[in-house]
Amino acid sequence: MGYVKRVHHDLLVDKSSFQDLYITLKNKYAKPLIQNWVESTDPQKHVFEDIAIAAFLILLWSENKGEETRFVDIGCGNGTLVYLLTMEGHEGYGFDARKRKSWTTFPSQVQERLLEKVLIPHFIQSDSPVEDGIHNGIFKDGEFLISNHADQLTPWTPLLAALTPNSGFLAIPCCEQDFSGCKVSGGLLKLSPLKEGNRGRYTSYCEWISQISKAMGWSVEKEMLRIPSTRNTGIAGRKIDFVKDKEKALEIIKEFGGDNGYRGFIERALKLKASAS
Repeated sequence: MGYVKRVHHDLLVDKSSFQDLYITLKNKYAKPLIQNWVESTDPQKHVFEDIAIAAFLILLWSENKGEETRFVDIGCGNGTLVYLLTMEGHEGYGFDARKRKSWTTFPSQVQERLLEKVLIPHFIQSDSPVEDGIHNGIFKDGEFLISNHADQLTPWTPLLAALTPNSGFLAIPCCEQDFSGCKVSGGLLKLSPLKEGNRGRYTSYCEWISQISKAMGWSVEKEMLRIPSTRNTGIAGRKIDFVKDKEKALEIIKEFGGDNGYRGFIERALKLKASAS
């Protein structure tokens, strides 16, 4: 039997274009970012990873034929990706439950785009007014959602993008968490079983996120990103096939959420907000 390649790169952007842009961005930003790193995490891994993701996104958006793509980085962490995209001329912002030390190292035009907020999607909130420090998951027409290792926000990403007119998304899953913010159970992953023999938990989780995306109407595209991480699956949605609404989102949460649904998500979000205060 012949060799069957199991990992496919460069499906969504051209390889040579990506490599050229990656080198350009690395030469431009890597050294100062690493020298000024103030987080306790490994600067080389995070800097080179975010440079690669920025290069990928810029090329992906270039297919919009002159239309400007605005972005929102949900769960933006250290803010490096927001910094890179902003400095390269893209409009957008990022938010995270906790402000990071690194945010203050960026230029003022980037700092003002980094917000300390927790996400509680509007369609699961009560009728109580939205508080400061809470993002209700309502985005502007055309804003492209990014969730890069955003943990508990990952399964919400295709739903929120679908409820945003003319949107799209790129989700890069990391920790396997469900709609409640708990570690996803094996039973939930079996809702969308893989057909090609036994695969690892991460691969199954990425397939689970893909199935959620498809259920919400997205034509799902996948890319094994060229980043220094074993958790490098990019799940993208740029075309949606049917009308979407919050009732459909709630239906999908029920279908893919098992017994937990989103119970506990709001409580965890408010705890994060309180701990950040």
